Amino acid sequence: MRDEDAQLNITLLEFLKQNYEIEILGLDPLPTDDHVLDLPKIYAIIRHAVMDLSGWDVVEAGIIGNFSFSQFVMWNDIHNHPDMLWRSDIVRSLINGAVDWDCKIPESVDTDEVYLPITVDASQLRAINMAAAGVSFVLHGSPGTGKSQTITAMIANALTKGQTILFVAEKMAALEVVQKRLEALGIGDFCLELHSNKATKKSVLDQLKKVLALKYIGGFWRLTGNRCFFYCIGNSVLLHETGKGNIQRNLLYSKVRRLWRERR
Repeated sequence: MRDEDAQLNITLLEFLKQNYEIEILGLDPLPTDDHVLDLPKIYAIIRHAVMDLSGWDVVEAGIIGNFSFSQFVMWNDIHNHPDMLWRSDIVRSLINGAVDWDCKIPESVDTDEVYLPITVDASQLRAINMAAAGVSFVLHGSPGTGKSQTITAMIANALTKGQTILFVAEKMAALEVVQKRLEALGIGDFCLELHSNKATKKSVLDQLKKVLALKYIGGFWRLTGNRCFFYCIGNSVLLHETGKGNIQRNLLYSKVRRLWRERR
């Protein structure tokens, strides 16, 4: 059994609202009595809302079952925030059935500074730079060609630029592969698992608690991993692979000091 707060059947509430124009108020948050659910009051509120419907009643009974409202939650987000979706060039084109924006891949992108905690080839590097520059593109690759490696590098590089990344995959295995790679780099603590059968309220709070407990040393968040040191200045994150000599290490430290002075 999941260790979570009690929840009303929000799908049923939406069903009553759409099909019978019944909007039940007073249940968000759920009424409590001495820190426990006030079930008699909850039943009374619902019973009063459906009292005018012929043949309807509220039966006070307990049923054990597996109830999931994850799909409704996603539908509700789309229903309540269509303006946010409309601002997306890709989503807007799908709705209109035609592309209404310049979606050509640029011949070159601003490479700026790229932080690569793993080895990549030229095609991977181009994809990493385009992702950091906000270019929309589709990256094709047969199994075993390094797609998860490329995604890992994309995420690590985006973190250095103060960006927040939402990584979505159809299969949980794809998420786990990338997460394990980030863990091996020492930046797994900056990943928050949001949507899965394990993403309970307690697990999310535990993840946040773990990050908040990180040590703050000399103006930097400092984590150690198998292959890298991780420094975070505000929203700026720097990755450095160890074992590459004092030159890279000194370059890293000088950039950290420069960024720190700029922020002050």
